[in-house]
Amino acid sequence: MPNYEELSSRLLGYECQDLGAGASEAEIAAAEKDLGLRIEGGYRQFLVQYGWGGVEHLELYGLGGPPHLDLVRITQSERSEMELALPKYLLPVMNDGGGNLFCLDTRTAGDPPVVFWDHTVGFDKDTVVDSEDFVSWLWSQLSDLES
Repeated sequence: MPNYEELSSRLLGYECQDLGAGASEAEIAAAEKDLGLRIEGGYRQFLVQYGWGGVEHLELYGLGGPPHLDLVRITQSERSEMELALPKYLLPVMNDGGGNLFCLDTRTAGDPPVVFWDHTVGFDKDTVVDSEDFVSWLWSQLSDLES
């Protein structure tokens, strides 16, 4: 199981990368207040270190980056403007390119699991956790990218 430092080192090893300079604790606290949820675990570490960014075609939502990756704006839009509204306990971290979202399920205390939100069906009895936490999920995404 990789830790956050190993993940960060892997991100920095990509030739094609675009990573921000980090978000302050005040910026993260403001986002938490705006969204009505707590940001914890590996994703919080990612926000503190980079704020936003990605490698190759993988683009992660965050704070302080371009508008199309703005975590607060995207989350609020998905909650209010979509036909199937994103539940308030889900925090999107990446779009799959087809309008679906990989999200942190913030109902879990501590480092939340990553779940897949299908924008056409939402959740059903067959919805499964994509990964046990953000670091493991992004590690897997990078492994898929490399294979």
